[in-house]
Amino acid sequence: MKEIKDCLKNKKYDLLAVVHGETSTGMLNHLEELLLICQKEDILFIVDAVSILGE
Repeated sequence: MKEIKDCLKNKKYDLLAVVHGETSTGMLNHLEELLLICQKEDILFIVDAVSILGE
């Protein structure tokens, strides 16, 4: 998460798009933390959550 924070603070981005659940690894992204970072940096945050529907 630190790498993402550093990247988003060191350069201006308009958008961050992530998947909530990575199907190949089963990893879940920390959406709340990413959302807070994006709100602080005024970055549009888009989540693809289709792979976790029905969970």
